Amino acid sequence: MPFSLQDGAAFARDTAKLAGQVLLDTFHQGAIRGTLKDDQTLVTEADHQADEIIRGAIRETYPEHAVLSEEAQTDFPEGHTHVWVIDPLDGTTNFSQGLHHWGVSIALLINGQPALGALHFPAVGELYTAIRGRGANLNGHPLVLRENPSPANHHFFMHCSRTHQRFRVHVPQKERTLGAAAYHFCALGKGAADLVLETTVKLWDIAAAWLILEEAGGETAVLELDQQKGLVLVDSPFPPRTGDDYKSINFTVLAADTPYHLDELVQHLEPR
Repeated sequence: MPFSLQDGAAFARDTAKLAGQVLLDTFHQGAIRGTLKDDQTLVTEADHQADEIIRGAIRETYPEHAVLSEEAQTDFPEGHTHVWVIDPLDGTTNFSQGLHHWGVSIALLINGQPALGALHFPAVGELYTAIRGRGANLNGHPLVLRENPSPANHHFFMHCSRTHQRFRVHVPQKERTLGAAAYHFCALGKGAADLVLETTVKLWDIAAAWLILEEAGGETAVLELDQQKGLVLVDSPFPPRTGDDYKSINFTVLAADTPYHLDELVQHLEPR
C-alpha cells in the first residue's frame, strides 16, 4: 500500500502522545536521575524508554523506513527516501529537575525534506502537528502567525543558555530561556515569541519544529560565520548528508515571525 502523508501524520501524532504519556507518568514520580553522555548532555532512563517506544512503533508500522534518533542511530542512513527523525525527550534537564517544558519530537523526512511532524509537550498540554503544504496545528487548531502590532519591548526573544556566551545581543524584546529548543520554536509558532535563537541544536531538535514554523508562516534559517562577510543566513539544514554522524554536528538556528524580524535579529547579533 502506498505511503499516505495523512496516515503518517496520524501515526506520528499518536506515537508522540503515547511516548509523552509514559514520560509524564515518570515525571510525576519525581527523583529522576540522569548521566552525562560523551558530549556532556544529560540522558535519563526515560529518554531510552521513550526512544524504544517510538522506534518500535516505526518498525512495526513502517518497517521499510529508516530512523535517525538522538539515543540510537545518529548516522543519517543511506539508501532510504523515508527517514524518521526523533528526539524522544527534548528538554531532558528540565525533565530531570521537575520543570515542565520538555517533550517528544517526531518528524518524517521524505527525500531529505521535512514532510510531517508532531511535537508533544504533555506537562503543559500542547500537541503541535504539521504536514507540508497543509498547515500546522496546536491541539487541533490552526497556527497562523501574524505580526503583532504592540511594541517590541512587550514581546519575547527566546534563546538557549549559551546565547550570551557566543553573541552580544541588542534587541528590544524581553528575553526568556525555557530550556527546550523545540519548545522555543513551537512557542514562536503559536505567537508567544517574536524571535528565537538556538546556538547548538542537533538535527533531531529542529526537524519537526522547522516544519511547524514553516507551515505556520514563520521564518527559519541557519546562521553561519563567514570570515569575509561576517554573519550570514543559510536557508536550511535539509537535506541532511547521508553517512554523516549528526551526533557531532551542531547548527545555529534563528527563527522569527516575519522576514523583517529575522533580518533584524541578524543585525543585532555580534559574535564574541
